Order: sequence, then C-alpha cells, then structure tokens
Amino acid sequence: ERKEGKGREAFPFQSMEETLLHGEDANDDDDDDVDDTEGSRTERKRKTKWSMLGVVMHEKIWIAAGCLVLLVRMPFSISMPYFQSAILSRLKDGNGHAVWQNVKLMFLAGTLDAFLDFFCVFLFSLTKSKIMWRLR
Repeated sequence: ERKEGKGREAFPFQSMEETLLHGEDANDDDDDDVDDTEGSRTERKRKTKWSMLGVVMHEKIWIAAGCLVLLVRMPFSISMPYFQSAILSRLKDGNGHAVWQNVKLMFLAGTLDAFLDFFCVFLFSLTKSKIMWRLR
C-alpha cells in the first residue's frame, strides 16, 4: 500500500542515499522535526556526495595508478586499426618485408596492450574491493 507523503509518493523502501545519511528508515514520515523541503533534499544529496567522496578519497592512489595505466595503454590500443590497415595496404602492394614488419609491430603493441589491460582491471578491481570493504 502506498502512502502519500508531503508532495511525493512514499514507498516502503528507502534509497541508498537515505540509508547512508540517516541510518534507519528514512521514509518514516512521522518525524515532524525533519524538514522535507526541496532545499533540505538538495542539502542531503550534497552531504551524501561529500561522504561518498570521502570514502573514495582513501583509495585515491589506487585510482590514480589505474588512470595512469589507462593513459599509458591508450596508444597501444589505438594503434591496432593502424597496423591492420598498414598490413592490408602492404599486402596489396606486394611488399612482404613491410607486411612482416607491421605484423611484428602489431604483435608487440597487442601484447603490451593486453599486459597493461590486465593491470587496469586489477587496479580498479582492487580499488572497488577496498571501497566496498570500507563501506561495510
């Protein structure tokens, strides 16, 4: 059953934001001392953002390391279409040495890309695990 509550429909569940801010049932409309105006909702959202940023900021080194690995990895990822087109154009020209050279370079770039991709996944998964552990 739905209850009407101060200009909005109140459902029997609460959002994660309200749980983080209030700790208990935030949909309890029996509290007369809680100001439920649009300004107070905006203030609660702002507090929730800052509290979540506070949790995430403890892991800023791991997030920065993951972003750095992403930046280092980016040229190797972007170079794959170039090598493919270069190989196809060298095949069309019949230049076997240039084809073989581009295949080797593509293999090297792909290997580095895969290696760095592993570390991106590892660093961001580690960060996620640390943040979830901190929230529990």
